[in-house]
Amino acid sequence: MDDKNDNVNDHGEIDEDDHDGSITNPDNFDLALFKEVGIRVVEKGDIVPWTIKIINQGTVTATEIVIVDYLPEGVTMVDPDWKQADVNPTPRKVYLVLNEKNGRLPIGGLKFKDTLLVDIQTRIDLSRKAGPIVNGAEIYSAKNEFNIADEDSRPDDIDNNDDGGFVFEDTDRVGSIDLGDLTDDEDDADPAGVFLLELKNDDCECLNNATNSLQWPVPHTSNIAITCRRSLESDCPSWII
Repeated sequence: MDDKNDNVNDHGEIDEDDHDGSITNPDNFDLALFKEVGIRVVEKGDIVPWTIKIINQGTVTATEIVIVDYLPEGVTMVDPDWKQADVNPTPRKVYLVLNEKNGRLPIGGLKFKDTLLVDIQTRIDLSRKAGPIVNGAEIYSAKNEFNIADEDSRPDDIDNNDDGGFVFEDTDRVGSIDLGDLTDDEDDADPAGVFLLELKNDDCECLNNATNSLQWPVPHTSNIAITCRRSLESDCPSWII
């Protein structure tokens, strides 16, 4: 706005003050990332399919995007395209570069309202303990021709430093994930999760002359041994999850 010659006290003969030009920039750069998983329950040794979804919520086209995936203990990346950092590499952080040159971004870049899906696979190590497994991803960096920063995100490769982010949900419960949202919503990081169940076959204690209406063998989900109908047998299994 140029107000050097503005005079709001005259009658408009010298300065027409009901109109003034101003320079505005309607362009904004805003990427959102979601991580999803196709299954909920896994076992040791399983290959787990994950999908990272990136949406361009801003009007400026993204010309390059780098994603970082945070691998928890006991989980190994299967896809060879994901690489560790050149400096201070760690198997818990792997990166993937997306641009038009390597064919991972569409021709012309990721434009307004465009959605990009990145499918990846990880393996559950045999040493991993049973329980929930959380695998997060984040936009490490993003480029555009105007060098505009993402207006509601702080791209980095520091795990668990972003507001919101809930496993098993697309939303991070902060701000809004709607297209064109301009509120303070750290939406460039998202975790997803699965449950690792460990199946054990343990011998139960079979009591002499004991009876039970259950048919042998019976799978169950507690650590209480099944009292079998057979007497004096040591090979009656119980299934513990």
